[in-house]
Amino acid sequence: MVAMFGNGAEICTSTSSPCTLTAEAAAWARMVNQARSSGHCEGLAVLSASRFQEKSTPATFSLQNSGDTTHAIIRAFATQFLNETTNATKAWAKQSPSDIVAALSASLKTGKPEFSLGVYTDGGGHAILPYAVEWPSEKVAKVKVYDSNWPGGDRYVTVDLESQEWTFSFSGKDPANDPNIWKGGKGDIDITPLSSRVTGTCPFCGEKSGVQKTLLLIRSASSDWEVETPDGTVSATNNSAGETTAQPLRSASTTPGAPVDYLVYGTTGKTKITSKSVVAVAGFTGSVGFQYTTTGKNDTTVDVSASGISTDDPTVTATLADGNIVATASGENTSLTSTGEQIAVVTETESGQKVEATATADTGAIAVDASPDKSGVGYTITTQSAPNEITVKSVDDAGNETEVTKKGQLDSTKTSNELPQGLEAPAVKPGLPSVAVRIAAAKASARSNNAVSTRGNADISFDTSGWTISKTASGSKGFQANLVVNDGSGSSIPACTDISCVAGMSTSILTSGTDAKTQKSITTSMTFTMANVQTAFSVKCGGAAWQVAAKSGAAYAAYCDAADITSDLTIYISNSVNN
Repeated sequence: MVAMFGNGAEICTSTSSPCTLTAEAAAWARMVNQARSSGHCEGLAVLSASRFQEKSTPATFSLQNSGDTTHAIIRAFATQFLNETTNATKAWAKQSPSDIVAALSASLKTGKPEFSLGVYTDGGGHAILPYAVEWPSEKVAKVKVYDSNWPGGDRYVTVDLESQEWTFSFSGKDPANDPNIWKGGKGDIDITPLSSRVTGTCPFCGEKSGVQKTLLLIRSASSDWEVETPDGTVSATNNSAGETTAQPLRSASTTPGAPVDYLVYGTTGKTKITSKSVVAVAGFTGSVGFQYTTTGKNDTTVDVSASGISTDDPTVTATLADGNIVATASGENTSLTSTGEQIAVVTETESGQKVEATATADTGAIAVDASPDKSGVGYTITTQSAPNEITVKSVDDAGNETEVTKKGQLDSTKTSNELPQGLEAPAVKPGLPSVAVRIAAAKASARSNNAVSTRGNADISFDTSGWTISKTASGSKGFQANLVVNDGSGSSIPACTDISCVAGMSTSILTSGTDAKTQKSITTSMTFTMANVQTAFSVKCGGAAWQVAAKSGAAYAAYCDAADITSDLTIYISNSVNN
């Protein structure tokens, strides 16, 4: 936490070392640690990208998962809960798969990964790191990715630009023949700028006034939960309502019956969460942090406001944190409400006795337990009286009080809690083959990728059907169009000065591969340029994004290029401004 946000008063209770987290900082840490039980693919992808960008040593693949490396993975994982990161991801989730491919293709030309990639199904999500975009055909993109579940493996996301659908092999050792292939479309794929993680700020620090968005982390082994917001209702099967979204956490399980974590983000008003089975929920409203667990014995409704949480289910245990004030409660008709200076706790015993308590910065953490079945005890109020000491006041049904001080620590002062039965983290990631099988698949993939690929022939052609103005118009002539191909043959293509010439500018080239005579590996690339054009226009190479011509004086110019050409390629030209 100190490495991410510093050791200010909103993070640490004092400037002494080591840092003792404030109540709200500890609540944020518990939320992150709950999410980590699903896996660390987000952290592994982000840390790998950042070390590549920074040219860190030693090489990432040689690092051991211990000490500073483990802490760095956890910090990278935690960045997905920053406001800047969630806002950026949410914006990209609204874009089409082809828009996402175009952004990845453009960014990877810099030689540095700028985005992590998220893919989702009904029962889970996964984070991967794109490092290249290949074009098996003009309308199909293959986004090559580093997948932490398959280190060294040849993994990829295939995107059909016509149907706007994508596929990804999460668990198949042969991704080209996976019977359980993931499939999706718009809204089921997103990217997150790595820059948003670097510039992200503490989500529970600073001024707590104005409209704030609520973030929820919901862990459940069932899909029978709903979140009702002013925007509408979202659930495991309905992932958006207005500005509120619900997506599986990138690392969530895809195995039926296994626990899944969902992130719900975007609501700015009161929230009602209903569930029928065991759930563990953590969240932040911008003013307070909260968490609660259910037993699954009852159909449960929990109401969350900007400053509090309430429920009438006596089996729910709820916690509220604000700054360095924290309280926990369970019982009939429970509510916890913060004023900023104190947290008021109100609950009732099974017999209807009202119990009230107040937590302040001076009282330390408190926990009020008025839940049923306590063998004659009506309720207890436990106070964290010292770092490793608790004081428990018990009141029986007749009103008699006893008090005892003993060693102990309230859960609300810890940075991680045990998950309820049924929501525990599995020892092995569900849905994946064994580690041995995945290592063998990666080695087989490496042997396949190292095989000699002999160079062949491919055609570069032009599609000018989008050029709708007259061929004799001023915009259709008097410009300079150049196609430069680098395939090692030394051949050149004559320049053109009008659109009719460009239409016939086709040529045959040698593809990337290994030269049969010299056994040298040669990569074929090309660049097409049109300059001094007297009308606005756009060009694109193959399935890449349209490049809109830039204006220079009274004329326009644009170019597009392609690297590592292995098949036929069409260059499209249009006098429309496509994007």
